Amino acid sequence: MVRQISRRAVLRLLGGASVLTALSACSPPSPTPTPAPPAEAPKPAAPPTPTPAAAAPVSAPPARIKFQSRGGDAILKVTQTLVAEFKKAFPRIEVEIDHTTGDHFQKVQLGVAAGNPPDVYFDASLRTGGLGWKKGIIEDLEPYLRRDFNPDEHIKEMWIAMVYDGRRIAVPFDSGAMALFFNIDLFNQAGLPLPDPKKRLTWDELLQLATKLTLDVNGKHPGEPGFDPTRIKQYGFAPTLLHGHEHWIYTLGGEIINKEGKVTVASPEARDVG
Repeated sequence: MVRQISRRAVLRLLGGASVLTALSACSPPSPTPTPAPPAEAPKPAAPPTPTPAAAAPVSAPPARIKFQSRGGDAILKVTQTLVAEFKKAFPRIEVEIDHTTGDHFQKVQLGVAAGNPPDVYFDASLRTGGLGWKKGIIEDLEPYLRRDFNPDEHIKEMWIAMVYDGRRIAVPFDSGAMALFFNIDLFNQAGLPLPDPKKRLTWDELLQLATKLTLDVNGKHPGEPGFDPTRIKQYGFAPTLLHGHEHWIYTLGGEIINKEGKVTVASPEARDVG
């Protein structure tokens, strides 16, 4: 921006004998020249006014995350360890652990209704994760996962229990069986080699073994003519019924609760699990 300056301002800016000399050269001649008085010695220039130092920028307060965990003391210790590792990577983020020993999903819903939900919560896989997704409690994580996760660095099967409506709705906490027992006598009777305990067994390999070890009362295997699935003598694989059976329903395309909120455990896909 250009600012107009008055003549007086020019004088103020230029200052001293030089301005006076210039002005006198432009004025009419005096009839009787008078010797100019001796010039006064120039006054020492005033020391420059120190520029005040810029105030140091005020650092922003650290971000805070409320993490609702669940379970007993053992899980609480795991949570504290995870938070400690997170702090090493993100030291300016404060994590508040809200440990819950009761109905964790009810607490999440109450927090949402009150307008004070946790930022992150430890879900119980698809037993309540699917409900959280249907209710709109869970944020779509796919944009973050596509940006921050390299699929080649993770076992694909870890995400099976985290997928709903074709999208990953959570980051897995753990995955797979804690232990897999097998009956050596049944393998010997079927003429099958024993699984190598030092080699990872894929789901496809497990399914093939289970098919070869499953027998009906007539000695038929699944897929053979005359096999009777209603009269099973020996199952080749028996998953735990303590919890987790809903994953088998989802794997076959079945649902426990549909989009309308109705229980659909009796659907053909769900019955096929049995």
